[in-house]
Amino acid sequence: MPTLDIFTQDAFSLRSLTAAINSRKYVPGFLGRLGLFQAKLIATRSLFIEEQPDTLSLIGTTPLGGSPPLLNHTAHKRTVRPFETMNLVKADLIMADEIQGVRAFGSESETQVIGQIVMDRFDRLMRDLDLTMEHHRLGCIKGTLTDANGDTIYNLFTQFNVSQESEVDFDLDNALATAESGAVRQVCTTVCRTIRRNCGGGEPTEIIGLCGDTFWDNLVNHPEVRGTYLNHAAAADLRGGVAWGELTYGGIRFVNYRGTDDGTTLGVHTDKVHLFPLGVPDLFVMHYAPAPYIEDRPNYLGAPFYAYQSPDTDTPKKFVKLQIQSNPLPLCTRPKVLMLGKRT
Repeated sequence: MPTLDIFTQDAFSLRSLTAAINSRKYVPGFLGRLGLFQAKLIATRSLFIEEQPDTLSLIGTTPLGGSPPLLNHTAHKRTVRPFETMNLVKADLIMADEIQGVRAFGSESETQVIGQIVMDRFDRLMRDLDLTMEHHRLGCIKGTLTDANGDTIYNLFTQFNVSQESEVDFDLDNALATAESGAVRQVCTTVCRTIRRNCGGGEPTEIIGLCGDTFWDNLVNHPEVRGTYLNHAAAADLRGGVAWGELTYGGIRFVNYRGTDDGTTLGVHTDKVHLFPLGVPDLFVMHYAPAPYIEDRPNYLGAPFYAYQSPDTDTPKKFVKLQIQSNPLPLCTRPKVLMLGKRT
């Protein structure tokens, strides 16, 4: 009969479980699949973002033999901003009576069968962690990282001492709009110019707009947008199932972001669109700090996820606690690029 002593085997060590969790396939959501955030493994729970403005100025004429003006080093003064990674942890218990009926003979070993039970439990924990990671990615796009209870962890605009650009009105409910007006395209052009200028020299591969449901519905049904697409092969984008789809218009890749089905846990406000650039190096970074476990040798580089188990310390042992942990910090290093739009 299996006992809780089986969990002392190498197959259930911190390193073995962590390796198994990090190799398992999961779907964290659109932003996770987009590959927007560059992963950086760090060795400490604290990190510092060093900012050095790269300013340009015209050089005026100087008389021959005159003294040239000196470079203004004050304009290039570095600013260091401190941050702390988050500590995301969730646990579950496997009770002794849950594994009493596991047979220790046949084609599968005791370790293999109980190992599957353990991984099934970890999969449940991972679903919650996947949702949480997508929540923080989306918070980074919005400019504010919030905890599960809604408390603000970091306001990126405050942390980097910048103000967000004024909210952009796409005026999508204008019933008098015509296909020839070009008003929506002009707004898109203005947004693209503003974001590219705020990238600080980095050139984005594209501009993304995460749309709420009503914003998206108004966009794809707008006479100007429909008039542009209906005479092209891309009209299939409008004729097909457009719910949670995407459409490129005016230089912006608009995506109807699908959040949680309850409409509140995770998502984009129904009347809004969050706009940001894709493809700029070191603009969006996901830092991963190491877990605070002796077994993982502190001060080594962190990993995206950790999984470990700890048996009951009492005798007789009644349970084994399974725990999953991540110590991330998503950042947009130039939050001025994060723009917000509204449908009207």
